[in-house]
Amino acid sequence: MDDVRPDPPSRSRFAPTSITVWGIRRPLVTRVALAFAHAVGSETFWFEIAARDAPVDPDEVAELRTLDSRHAFWVEPADIAPDARRGRPEHWTILSGLEDDPETPALVNLMKMPPRLRSLLLEHDPTRPAASVVLSNTDRAAQYYAAEAGTLSEAISVMNRLGFTFIATTGRVPRPNVRDFELVFEVVPEGDGRTGTVVCHSGDPALDPAFREGARSPLPAFLEGLRPAFPRSTQGAP
Repeated sequence: MDDVRPDPPSRSRFAPTSITVWGIRRPLVTRVALAFAHAVGSETFWFEIAARDAPVDPDEVAELRTLDSRHAFWVEPADIAPDARRGRPEHWTILSGLEDDPETPALVNLMKMPPRLRSLLLEHDPTRPAASVVLSNTDRAAQYYAAEAGTLSEAISVMNRLGFTFIATTGRVPRPNVRDFELVFEVVPEGDGRTGTVVCHSGDPALDPAFREGARSPLPAFLEGLRPAFPRSTQGAP
């Protein structure tokens, strides 16, 4: 994959703003994304994007067995589309002058988010340790979002301010907006597809040598090193 270096500010050395994991073998991608979510967040909230009548990959479902069922949501692609109406200030009941408030753009981006995601973000206490929110298989909802770089950065910033690291997975080569993510990894399957190699396309080697751009790590070793790479991000985690 060509240049995918993002340009977002890091939340902190121990809690990345955002992570993308991609690859053609979705169960492996899910395994890595879930390991990231547990490593960087005190809680994990997972949105699995799939059409109601789509075939279910039992291997992918098996990877999610460690999730708290109260934090796992199966959503149709259309359910993850932006809330176009609420994202337009002219539809709000607001006090005069709010249109000039410097916080209004952030509020617009929050209100524009899919309703179920927005509700989750607003219910979280941002003073608690960082949580992780995962949108899995985002390629299934790609038609609802622009592909250009920079189109996700403001939404990611809002999620960070509300106490979340944003993680996205896709089963296809990412679009140009992958540059909005701080960490980008590809999972390349090997053999029978039950294991593989994790390739870093954009990262921070100060966190871990495996996060150096171009680094290639065997999947088991990569997963084993994730939690030590984020020693403070899960303080208070159960």
